[in-house]
Amino acid sequence: MVTDVDLCLRVLDVHVLYSLFSVASLEPVVEALCRAVNIEDFCHRSWQIIKCVLKSDIGHVTLGTLCNILELESNRNHWALVRGSVFFLGMACWGSQRIDTLQPSFSAILPSLYRCLAFDKPIVAYEVILSVSRLIKSYYEQLTPVEWDQMFEILVELQRYYYILAGMAIA
Repeated sequence: MVTDVDLCLRVLDVHVLYSLFSVASLEPVVEALCRAVNIEDFCHRSWQIIKCVLKSDIGHVTLGTLCNILELESNRNHWALVRGSVFFLGMACWGSQRIDTLQPSFSAILPSLYRCLAFDKPIVAYEVILSVSRLIKSYYEQLTPVEWDQMFEILVELQRYYYILAGMAIA
């Protein structure tokens, strides 16, 4: 059975494939893909579409859009949007399917991961943990002192968040 999400992804796929969308329409496309990637049946297709966008001539603009999603206070209650953005950033920048043409500085992405932790959403915190773990596992030897400091800030924030969830006082 074809669902509305499936039809939307098909339309987006055609638009991306034939470069039928502009930078002006990038934000709603990215937001739709961030939400769809959280649905198991559409995870792979969403990643394939955003990967094509990230490999295109607007790849860096797309990275900026993904980071902005993590930083906007208005996205606080949109956990699927934020989680999808964290997933796409991690996969594209240092994950197993890294997009080599992007080559962003890790220090440009990590502050956005830190800021989205303030939304206090367990599923987002979990995705940040997975993403930072991948980064450390794959690139620990290449990380600069600034990037290690940024990751330490993320880990401290995750610890604070853990204590809040556990109902424990922070020492």
